[in-house]
Amino acid sequence: VDVRGGRYGGRRANRARRLRDGAGAFTRRNQPELGNLAELRDLYLGDNQSSGGIPPELGGLENLETIDLENNRLSGEIPPEIGDLANLRDLNLSHNQLSGGIPPEIGVLVNLKSLYISDNQLTGCIPDALRGVSRNDFGETGLPFCQP
Repeated sequence: VDVRGGRYGGRRANRARRLRDGAGAFTRRNQPELGNLAELRDLYLGDNQSSGGIPPELGGLENLETIDLENNRLSGEIPPEIGDLANLRDLNLSHNQLSGGIPPEIGVLVNLKSLYISDNQLTGCIPDALRGVSRNDFGETGLPFCQP
C-alpha cells in the first residue's frame, strides 16, 4: 500500500503487508492508526519529514520484519514496545532527533540483523545483547556497549 494523504484505514489497508508512505503523510494525528495494520510486515516511512514520537502501537504489529523510519524529524525516546516484535529483522531509526537510551528490550530481538541508530541524540550505552547484530552503525553513535 502506498499511502498519500495520511489515512491508513479501510479493509485493504488493514490487510496490507507492506506500507510505503508518501512524503509528509506520516503525522502525529494518524500514527496510532498504524496499530490497526495487523498483517503489516514491512514499514517504510523514511524520508518524509515526519515529526513527533515513534508510536508505541508499533509493538503490537507482531508480523513486522522491517521498520525504516530514517531521515525524518522524529523525537522522544525509542519505545520499549519495539522489543515485542519477535520477527523484526531490520530497524532503521537513523537521522532523526531521538533522545534517551536504547531500550534493553531491543536486545531480546534474536532475529534482528540490522540496526541503524546514528545521527540522533541518544545517550547511555548500547545493550550488550546487540553485539551480534551484523549490520549496524554503532561506531557512528559515539555510545559504548553496556557492561554485561
